[in-house]
Amino acid sequence: MFIANHGKRHLKKNNNRQPFYYLLVTTTKPQTMKKIYLLLLGIMLSFGLSAQLNNMGLNDWTAGFGYDDPDGWTTVNQYAAFISVSPSVLKITSNVSEGTAAAEMFTQPCPNCSSFGAPDTLPGALIQQTGYYSNTVTDFVFDYQYEPVNGDWGAAFVELTVWDAVNDTAIVIAEAADTIGATVTTWTTRTIPFVFNSTTLMPDSIKIYFVSSARDLAQDPTFPPVQDGSTLRIDNVKIIDPASASVEEYESPIEVFVYQRIITINAASTSVMPYEIVDLTGKVVMSGKTSSSTTQINAEHLRSGVYLVSVGDQVKKVIME
Repeated sequence: MFIANHGKRHLKKNNNRQPFYYLLVTTTKPQTMKKIYLLLLGIMLSFGLSAQLNNMGLNDWTAGFGYDDPDGWTTVNQYAAFISVSPSVLKITSNVSEGTAAAEMFTQPCPNCSSFGAPDTLPGALIQQTGYYSNTVTDFVFDYQYEPVNGDWGAAFVELTVWDAVNDTAIVIAEAADTIGATVTTWTTRTIPFVFNSTTLMPDSIKIYFVSSARDLAQDPTFPPVQDGSTLRIDNVKIIDPASASVEEYESPIEVFVYQRIITINAASTSVMPYEIVDLTGKVVMSGKTSSSTTQINAEHLRSGVYLVSVGDQVKKVIME
């Protein structure tokens, strides 16, 4: 939830931890219509899941059904197409901050949204969710331009989470979040530091959100009303992690999987590499060295749950049933 504090607009911790497609909803429409809306946006988000941070420069786009979407990212364009409104996220190729393209998202009227129990405006939204296994991140950095209408606020938000299989919920380990309110017509670099809720847990997922109008996301009536035409442009997104190589920098040569409580490590190289198996409290429960391009580890004694397998300088997640 967002708050304003001594003139600085930033995010307040949301104890409910609902996902983005839930937080977009602020409505008094019947619950059944809200569920339809949530289902549509939930399906949209599921299509955007990927295996690694991807296309952070927003240079690569793929044509959809009447719209383009940035590779590796999810937008509201699929939902917009379903309800017969124009795309809210566009590819721009002139006057970009870096590379060959950037994303432009804007808030627009959505007369059909009320049929699904949703607000009658549709903010532009850009989302990426993927696996991430480092708790040494320091900053969330991106280049942006913002042209609000009537004092509207956009927002940028990142959270690192780990799945708690016992309680069937995601634990938020760290967040970097802020609102975007002032008019900025030239490309400007924004740096938002991460705030940690835990320094011992290891994340297994990262979620990155940008939105052109933040009130519906925040569910906070003190926010400026959502305004049609508010436009946010984003380029050159970075997660600063001094202790970890960017997962964009290589095509992983290592595969790790579990079958009948045997952990198998397949590596492209036959070189001996150290490995560690770590639980989500950060405790090393097993360690050793690979013996060849294929190494099998008997993990029958491990409790059911999620584990991180570190092989050389790479980390993979496995689930013990």
